Amino acid sequence: VRAARAEVEAGLQRLEAARAGRRPLLTGEVEAAEYAKDFGSRDEWRASVILEVPLLTGGTVKARVARARGELKRARAELARRQLELRQRLVDLFERIQVLQAQREEAWTRQDYRDLYLDRSRSLYELEVETDLGDAMVESTRARLLAAQVDYQLLLAWAQLDALRGREPLSVQARAPGEEGE
Repeated sequence: VRAARAEVEAGLQRLEAARAGRRPLLTGEVEAAEYAKDFGSRDEWRASVILEVPLLTGGTVKARVARARGELKRARAELARRQLELRQRLVDLFERIQVLQAQREEAWTRQDYRDLYLDRSRSLYELEVETDLGDAMVESTRARLLAAQVDYQLLLAWAQLDALRGREPLSVQARAPGEEGE
């Protein structure tokens, strides 16, 4: 987006430069010369002011202005396209963050349930009533893995959002549930 804005500014400058072809041009020249032989009629110093007034441009100024206008319109359209893409990407990331936060809550709840179920299975195993301790341990580990994966995806989405906003990415610390930043 910044590059597209710079291109629009450059297009404005090119348009002004093309329009300047209709204006008179005033230039100055200064000459200094040194001769090996002394001639009485030669000037060692000379200064001149030149005024050029374009009477007929042959349509070149109109063509340059039209080309500059076309390039400016193209640059403005490119800027608008990039801004829309950026907005859409921000909306998509924001929605993804909301979904991931809901998944995070679900994963933490599942993990809490699996930990309680593991404690129950451990107690029943110690009492020699049931022998499903291994299954409970597997499910508890799966719940922890799912929670870690969701946390990672959430942190990645926050970092992408921060990068799109031109800010320093987050540290490794997880955001608290419900924290949405600015």
